[in-house]
Formats: sequence, structure tokens, C-alpha cells
Amino acid sequence: MAKLTKPPQIEPPRPEQETEAGEEKEAARSASKDKQRERLPPPVSLHNPRLAAAAPFPIQRDAPAARARSSSPARRSQTPRSNVTHDSDASFSSCLQQEEAKLRWDAERELEQVSRNLLRLQKWGLIAGLVLLNGGLIYVSLRFREVYFLSVVLLSTNTALQALMIACIAGHLVATRLARLVARCCCCLSFRRRQGQGQGQQGGRGADDDGETRPTTTTTTTTTTTTTTTTTSPESMVMLLPCYNETLGELRRSLDSLVDQEGLDGHARLILIVVDGEARGPGMAKTTQRHLVEDVLGPGARRAFDNGYRARDGLLMPVRTQTGSYRGLPYVLVGKRHNQGKRDSLCFARSLLYHLRHRAGEAGVRTMFSSELFEHLGGALVRHGVGRPDVLVGMDADTVFDARCVAELLRAVRRRPALVGVCGHVCVDFGARPFGLWSLYQSVEYAQTQGLRRTFQSRITGKVNCLPGCCQLIRVDEATFGDAVLRDRFGYCPKPNDVMTRHIMGSYSEDSIHASIVFSLFPAKQTAQALRAKAFTVVPQSWPVFLSQRKRWALGSVSNEFVMIFRPGIILVERLQSLVAVTTWAITPFIAAAVAELLLLVARRGPDLFRDPVFLGLICVLLARYLYSFCIGFWLPRTNFERLQYFVGYFFHFFTSPFVNIIVLVYSLLYSDDFKWGKTREVVAGGEDKADDGAGLRRTH
Repeated sequence: MAKLTKPPQIEPPRPEQETEAGEEKEAARSASKDKQRERLPPPVSLHNPRLAAAAPFPIQRDAPAARARSSSPARRSQTPRSNVTHDSDASFSSCLQQEEAKLRWDAERELEQVSRNLLRLQKWGLIAGLVLLNGGLIYVSLRFREVYFLSVVLLSTNTALQALMIACIAGHLVATRLARLVARCCCCLSFRRRQGQGQGQQGGRGADDDGETRPTTTTTTTTTTTTTTTTTSPESMVMLLPCYNETLGELRRSLDSLVDQEGLDGHARLILIVVDGEARGPGMAKTTQRHLVEDVLGPGARRAFDNGYRARDGLLMPVRTQTGSYRGLPYVLVGKRHNQGKRDSLCFARSLLYHLRHRAGEAGVRTMFSSELFEHLGGALVRHGVGRPDVLVGMDADTVFDARCVAELLRAVRRRPALVGVCGHVCVDFGARPFGLWSLYQSVEYAQTQGLRRTFQSRITGKVNCLPGCCQLIRVDEATFGDAVLRDRFGYCPKPNDVMTRHIMGSYSEDSIHASIVFSLFPAKQTAQALRAKAFTVVPQSWPVFLSQRKRWALGSVSNEFVMIFRPGIILVERLQSLVAVTTWAITPFIAAAVAELLLLVARRGPDLFRDPVFLGLICVLLARYLYSFCIGFWLPRTNFERLQYFVGYFFHFFTSPFVNIIVLVYSLLYSDDFKWGKTREVVAGGEDKADDGAGLRRTH
């Protein structure tokens, strides 16, 4: 039988040994931590840059990204199994993998999310405020009949202002006709008097030796000056065509209409085409840039610039240029590598012309252009006689000019030296459907806007607050294209934490915003409208495209009107118009409810209502506005067929516009925090198309 033995007993450690062992372990841990610290870069003090500069390790902004790349799963190996054995039967092994190293959060994505949340909060706050405002007005008007005077004031303000505009237009027309009649009578009397004096002094000779009667210098100074200007000093002009995703047919029609302009003999002309990125619309086999280069313009001198210019977002934009001749008219094509919006293209073209015209004595002036691109484009313009351009003619790539459109714009801008911009008469291009409902509705809207408020601004105040980009002529001047206007204000790029109004004004309605900036900084400058300068543009033909366009117009115009109320330099009449426009837009549901209640009252108490003087006055003012709108069809269209189109569209618009306005208002508010162009400029991604802004691929220097 085996002899049992006792296991050896281990003596408990003495206190001195425990202390020594603990100190050894602590020293080992400290040494391990010191080695880890030696392998890692030291922290950077945000408050003391000198510590960062004196650090023994290079400090880079993208250090976390570099760490993430260096610790990619491909470089990491699986945790090895443990081969350590113990005297006991217990053992340990592991098959785990280390998680991927990445930043806990992305600063750019988080900032974008915060901006989106702020805009969404402002949107719902605006909607809630408008609901409470209109709901309160409707409740008060129905509940308390004695405060109906407040309703009358709110409902009649816009109508009364329009009636005042009509009276001013009519008075101006009568005064102008009388002045012309008096001037003609005076000229005839003066001519007969001079003719009689000449016969008495020269024995019946009514003419000089050359057989022609010479008018005195005093009475023909203006006429002589105007004639001299048009014959001896023709304006040099650049015709701007901004493009994005237009089709081959649209590009050819627009370019052909520029080439076929009449009455411009002696004027140096050049077409400047700026393509915003490489985008193609639905159904297009090529991008717009490729269509222009390969199918429309043909071969030409090409050149690429990696550092073209500083775009609106602050980064450098690569561009490709091509110069040549299209049907005998010189052109310069500038194709941007990435999309930055139409406003960026306008800033590029307008700033280029301004600095070319005022380049004398500008040594050291900083611009958005690289010196290579500026010299290349400037040389192309100088070779074709537009090195110092006088005017810029703007159009859209889906617009067609009438044969004498540019000539009429020039004739209008010469009338007053204070005029710095003129817009034409924008008409709807009906195409193959002369009585399409979409085209008829929008044609009436265009005619009423241009025939009432814009006519009042052109003839009475001289402050047309919107020069449509599809048909405009602007002088190259400090007041229009200077850096204080373009770079500092018009080209402002909204920050993520800006309020919704700034985002809207930075994305929409660039034409009206540019005019309001000019009026604010240069109150003496004026703009006008030339109704004889006609341009035909394509209009939306479906609900998605129509609502997308009207959302941009509604939000952009009402935001600009709101800002114009407080802008310095704006005249009182324009402030009043802006105030009324914003108020009318805000209480649109209340106006619709009031119209519905009015119809019910007329159905119930028709004869009694017409004995009320307040009701009669309101109805008369309202009828004056609709009567004037009806009469527009007699003097604004050119032919009887166009008049027929207007009157058919007038009645269709009369019965449908209240419902359409409510739909547009609701749609605009629901999508007011989305600043994309939506269906209006829909593009198809794929292949080598670059319809984005390419911010991650562009440089800062």
C-alpha cells in the first residue's frame, strides 16, 4: 500500500516580500506605459501653438485618417493563439479579431446634419406661424363681425396698390403723348418761322448752297448726339450663354438666334458659352459639354487649366476652353469640370468682363482668375474687338431671341445715362401646341407681370427689380459687375449655420437679387423694360417641373422682397411694394377664404350688398385690376393670333389661379429646406459625367 505523503507547504510571504513584489510590478507597469507613450505622438495644445511647433513628432491635420489607413484590416493580423502552458490542467486560446480603426464621428457629416436640422426647425416654425396667422384672421373675421374693417384693409391693400399703378401708367401714357404732340407742334412752328425769316433775308432762298435746310444747333443737340452715338460709337458686346444640361436641339436654336440678330452692323460681338459641369439630362446620349464640342461648335483651339479660377465655394475650379467661330461669329467656350450652379457661371463671366474693361492700372489687383486663364481669355476677346466690352447680353440656353431683340435692348439702354440694365419681353414658346393649357396659363402670368408691375417700375420709378436672365442687357460698370456687388454680395456662398433666408437667396432668384443689390449700393442707377425686345422661352409642361420651378420663384422672390424692406438705399415706393408683396404672400390662405365667403354672401344677399359703399368701393378697385389685365391682351401681343391665345388663357387663368396659388404655397413651404433645383434641372448620373461639385477632388492652392 502506497505511503501517503503530505504536500509541501508554502510559507506565506512576509510583509517585506509583498512590498518588494508590489514595487517591482508597479515599476514594470510604469516602464510599459512609458514605452507606449514613446511610440505615440504627444497631444497638441489648442491654446498654445508653440507647443505644437516644438513637438518632436510632425503634427498633421489628417493624422487620424493616416492612422485609420495604417490600421486597415489588410495590414492587421489575427490575434495568435496562446501557446502558454501551465502546470495545471486549465489553458486559454482565442480566435477574436480586432475591430477596424476609424474616427468616432465625421466632422463634415455632423455639420451637415446640424445644418439640416436647423433648417428643418426653421421651416416648421415658419409653417406653424403662418397657420396660426391665417387661422386667427379667419376666426376673427367670422366670429367678430365688427372688425371687418381689418379684413377690408388686408384684402384691399394689394388691389389698391395695383389700381394706383394702373392710374400712374395711364397718366404717364397721356402725359407722354401730350408732350410729344406739343414738341411736334413747336418744331413745326419753329421750322416755319425760320423758313419765313430765311426767305425774307435771302430773297426767297429757303435752303443753303447745298440745297438742304440746316437746323440750328440748339434744337437738335439731343438728336445729333443720339445719331452720332449709334453711328460712330457702336457698343462692343459679349453675348453670354450659360448652359447646364440642355439638349442638342436647344443649344442650336439658342446659338442660331444670337447669330441671326438684325440691326447690329458695326457692333463687335462675341459669344461666351459657360457650361456648368459635365451633366446630361434624361434621354441624352452625351453631356452638354460634349454636344457643344463635338456636334455644335466643331473643331477649335482647345486648352485645359487645372487652376482655372476660384469658384463660389472657395475652391479652385479646373476648366477647359475652346475658341473658334460659329457661323461667322466668334465664340469662347469655357467648360467647368464640376457643377457649381448658374450663379457661379454668372459671377465668372461678369467679373471677367469687368476686369477686362478696367484692367488699365490694375497691377496687383486680386481676382478670382488665374493669370494664365485671364491672359488666354483676354487675348481671345481682344483679337475679336471686344477687349473692353461695353454691354453684356444674357440669355438662357432654352430661349430663342426675336430677330431684333438685341437691337431693341440697345435702343432702350441708350435713352438715359443712368440706365445700367434693360430686360426684354419674355414670351412663352408654344412650340407644336399653340393652345396647350400649361403654356396658356404661364403665358398669361408672364404678360400680367410684365404688363403691370414691371411696366410701372420701368416708366414711373426706373427701378425694375428683376432683369430675367433669359433676356437682359447690362452695362459693364462698377455698379453692376464690380467686386463690391459680385464678389462680396451677389456671389455669397451660404454657411451651414445661416438662416433659411440666406440659404434661399444664395440659391434662387439671382436676377432679382442682383438688381436689389445694385439699387442698394448705387441708388442713382436705374433699370428699364423694353417690351419690343421679345424672347421666347420653354415653360414646364408637367406638375413636378412646374412646382419645382414655382417653388424657386416663390421662395426667392418673397425672400428678396422681405430683405428689400430693410435694405439701405431702396426708394420708398419699392419698399412699400415689397411690404405689400410679402404680406399678401403670407396671408394667401386668408385671402382665399375671404373670396369664398364673398361668393357665398353674393349668392345669399346679392342686391343688399351693392348698397354698401364699402363693398362697392372694394369691388370697383378689384374690377379695375382685372379690367386692366384683360386690356393687356389688346396692346401687348403683336398679332391677332397671339391676342386670341391671351384671351383664352386669361379666362383659364382667372378660374384656376386661386387653386394653383394655394398648391404652390403649400409645396413651397413643405420643401423650403431643400435647395436643389429638383425636376427643373434633372440630370442622369453615370459614366464619366461629373454633375456634382467635386469638392473632395479640388484644391485650395
